[in-house]
Amino acid sequence: MLVSNGVSVNTIPDIANTLAETFTKMSTYDNYTPAFQVLKRREERVKLNFSSSNEEGYNSPLTLRELRAALHRSGNTAAGPDGLHYIMLRHLSESSILSLLTLFNRIWETQVFPTQWCHAHVLPFPKPGKDPTSANN
Repeated sequence: MLVSNGVSVNTIPDIANTLAETFTKMSTYDNYTPAFQVLKRREERVKLNFSSSNEEGYNSPLTLRELRAALHRSGNTAAGPDGLHYIMLRHLSESSILSLLTLFNRIWETQVFPTQWCHAHVLPFPKPGKDPTSANN
């Protein structure tokens, strides 16, 4: 059960919609300070630039060894919208891991992310010590 504006919300779809509406209201553009709104608009017009004259290793395409190390260190977190778990990625075949490496390096080189990666699942956690039935907490 969830309470929003004094009204009890009981079904899962209604709870999800109530939380979505609450999150939207809290993170709306209107809640930002005027100075932050100006900064946000300006920065969002700037195209991301991954290139650099810096010769540090982190400015290079990902190597197979680095990808394997990153996957090995990854935790067993929940799957994202694609349904993939890290444990699945850690057990990819050689050809699949090479395809993944190619994908990551193409993203690095072209500076373009797949549009599907711009979506996320949001999991609400109540603030400690606050009423967990309130949508505002």
